Amino acid sequence: MDSKRWQVWDANETELSQAVTAAGSSLTELPGVGVIMAAKILGHVGNVTRFPNADHFAS
Repeated sequence: MDSKRWQVWDANETELSQAVTAAGSSLTELPGVGVIMAAKILGHVGNVTRFPNADHFAS
C-alpha cells in the first residue's frame, strides 16, 4: 500500500476507535476483537439495551 492509503487507513481506524470508545463498549478487551471487529459488531447489533436480557439478545 502506498503512503496515502496508509494515512487514510490510520484516520479511519482512529475514527472507529473513538466511536467504539464513545459507545462505552468493552468489546476490544475480548481476545481477538480489535477496533474494526468491535465497530462491525456494534454496527450490526446497535443498542443492546433494547433487549430485556442476555437470552433475548442471544436469540
